[in-house]
Formats: sequence, structure tokens, C-alpha cells
Amino acid sequence: MRHGVKRFVQLTVPAFLVVLLVASSLTHASATIVTVATDSAVGKNSLAMPGSQDILKDAFGKYLAVYVDAGGSVSVVYVNSDPTQAGAWSPPSKSPTPVAAYRRPAAVFTSPLTMRIIAEGGPAAADLVDIPVSLSRDLTGNIASISFGSPTVLSTSAQYPSAIPTHDGGIIITWNSVVVGVSSTVFSLRWTLLTGWTSVSNPFSGAPDTVIQDKTNANNIQANVIERPDNLALLVVGNRGERSNDTTLVFNAASSNGIGWAWGTQNLAYETDASRGLSDATDLAWDPVRSVVVVTYDISRTSRYGIIQIDAAGSKVHVDTPDLKLTNNEWGGLEVDPSTGDYVLFTMDTPPGPAVGPGIRQRDVHAPIERGVVRDADPDRRGNRQHGDLAAPSRARDRRRQCPRDYLLERQDDAGHHQFRAVEPLKDVERQVGWVWVRPDPNCFVSKMDFARGWFGSQGSASIPI
Repeated sequence: MRHGVKRFVQLTVPAFLVVLLVASSLTHASATIVTVATDSAVGKNSLAMPGSQDILKDAFGKYLAVYVDAGGSVSVVYVNSDPTQAGAWSPPSKSPTPVAAYRRPAAVFTSPLTMRIIAEGGPAAADLVDIPVSLSRDLTGNIASISFGSPTVLSTSAQYPSAIPTHDGGIIITWNSVVVGVSSTVFSLRWTLLTGWTSVSNPFSGAPDTVIQDKTNANNIQANVIERPDNLALLVVGNRGERSNDTTLVFNAASSNGIGWAWGTQNLAYETDASRGLSDATDLAWDPVRSVVVVTYDISRTSRYGIIQIDAAGSKVHVDTPDLKLTNNEWGGLEVDPSTGDYVLFTMDTPPGPAVGPGIRQRDVHAPIERGVVRDADPDRRGNRQHGDLAAPSRARDRRRQCPRDYLLERQDDAGHHQFRAVEPLKDVERQVGWVWVRPDPNCFVSKMDFARGWFGSQGSASIPI
């Protein structure tokens, strides 16, 4: 499938520099960037896990963006026309302000008129809640308004939720729960219109399933879930928290039995060379051309990404990237072209900061990321996701009497354009890629969430071998 990186195309767009490393005749790119919202919290809290959805496309072709605002409320904006047109996005509809700020909201459509948002926070910081959302539409299908129902607490010890739609119109969610010094567990629940929230394996039980449990390493697990559309199996893959000594991926799968799923045997060392932390969390996608689930993870202490293809029998094949010309690659995620089976990997360069000095606070090695994703939520194209990430600056700086820096200005080229890198090609076919990210507003009080869409095709091709 992969023949190595052979060509280099550099393209300048209005808001940032797009650098694409390609293995085929990727040609030209153009991008339009608009502001979706101006009140977002920082990206690592306001946007969902890599395996979930921030931007959703409904059955009528309308786009919605789900995020957490600076006050901690879940917010939804929508557009009934071209999402790249300035001013086309609606004002935000907001949930009531919670006691504890919401974080990492994962949204799933359950019908053209309903949606459920799974998020951390609400009554308490460690809670996992289900927020029902109603959409009203006009006779043409345009969204007219958004309203929020009362949240339901699903767990009182939860972090890093992942939520996906299932073949039957339901929802599968996973989340991590840590008992400090004792264990780290990935749990799961299933929602259907008929039963509400139940066990994934037993529709007559309301208790969550234990998908993965590690009693020797009680650090965080950032896990994502996907459903195969061919045999309806569930796959859960996650990496370890940034304070973990282990560089392993964890894995489990569940086979469909008609009324639910039966979990298999967990594997706490599915891979042994994975980077740790939220910024290096795994991403999962479906490749319909090869009928494989594609797992993407950052290979520890390298600038390479592990790309694993998992077939219906559970066998895996590596098609890893070569070394990339990045100092510290983070927030990698994969998009699969459903017609050709080509892969597009998006990642960001976030070099570590300098040593700490007087009056300067050193950022974490895994710097907070202002990031976002765009994913096609059409139910007949589950797993087809398009996304791009932009990173916060990682270098240390004196924060006294300073407004937050524009995170997109980190790692400029000489012309002052922002950097964005995509690795792996769109091959001989015109495709459209969209992404969204969060950045601080110059007034120092709010953040903006921006949306961009680029068109990449094979016309007017030009390439420079590297």
C-alpha cells in the first residue's frame, strides 16, 4: 500500500503554511478559513478525543460544531449553507452553566432531530454525563434552533470519553477511570432508543462493561473505539498516560452476537513502542477498500507513526511511516479516502521548550494543544474521518503581564505563515479536506474556533523529489 515518501509539495494559504509530504501526484491546494465561534475554551478541553466527533454532518448535509466555551458550557453552532462562507455559522446555543466545567464533548446524531453529547464534568469534575440535544428544522431541513435537555450522570469517576454511532442507530461509549495507585480501567456502555443506557454485553444490565483493566500500571489510558461495518465487531485501542513508564498500547475487541457484543481477552501490550499522553493518543479509522481497521499511533522516541491494519480475523499488519522531518510530532490522526483507500496522516511539530529560567514557567513536554477535527458523520460512512490539528507553543516564556500568545504563530517559516503538515497522499483524485482548530483571540479574553476546507487534486501537478 505504501511506497515511501517521494515528493514534497509546499503551498502557502491565507492563514498558515500547508506542507504536504506525498507519495503520489498530489497537486495543488487552496483553503478558505472562517471563524466558527469566538468563545471557545482551550483546545485540549473544548474538543473531543481523536476517535470522536467535533464537527458533524447531518442527513441533510448541514454542519454542526460542538465545543466547550470559555465558561465551561457545551456549545453548538451550525450552518445551513456553505460552511466556509464568512458569517454563515450561527450564534452558539449553550447548555446551562455547569457546576464543574464540561470537557472533551463527544457528539453523536441519533436521528435528524436528536443528538447526544457525552462529556466530562457537569455536577462534578470527574463525572461523565449524557446531554440530550434537540434540533428543530424548517420544511427544507435547515436547522432553526438547538435546545439542551437535562444531563444524566453515567459515571462519577471518568475521563477521556470516546463515543461512536453504531449500525443500529445506537451509541457505544468508552472512558477511563483510575483508582490512584491501584488500577486503571476502560469501561463501556451502550445506548439505544429502546433500552437507554445498558451494558454493551448484556442489554438487560445497566452496569458498564470492563473492557480493559491494568492493576500493575494505574496511569491514565486514552482509549478510542470503532465499530467495523462488515462484521460489526468493536475494537478499542489506547495508549498510556504521559506519566506512565510503559510505552505500550492496550487492546480489546468484542464480537457481535445479535443482541449485543461479547468482549474478548484484553491485551495490555498490543504494541510496545507507543508514545504516551493525550497529545499522542491513538486514532482509529475504517478502510473500506481493504476492509481493515487502521490504527495510528506515535512511535516513541522517533518522528515516525505506527500504522496498523487489522483485518476481520484480528490479524495485524504494519505499514508504518518513515522518519518525518519533525522535531516532536504530536496529535497525529489518519483519514482514509473511501474510494481509493489512500491514507492521509495529519500531524504537528511541537518542539520542546528551553530550560526554565527566572520568571519563566516551563511548559509540559506534551504542551497543551489548540486542536480540532472534522469528521464525516454520515451513518453510511462510519469511520471516514477528515481532520487536522494545530498545536500550542511548547517553548517556555515569561507570562507576567502578557496576554496569551497566538498559538498558531509558533513554528513560523521566514515569511510568517503558520505551519501545518500532512503526511501520506491523496492519490490522483480530487478530494476535499476540512479541519477546525482553536486559538486565543488577540483581546486576551476569548478563543476563536476556526474552520478551514482545502481542495486537493491532480490538475497542474508539480512535485519536488526529496
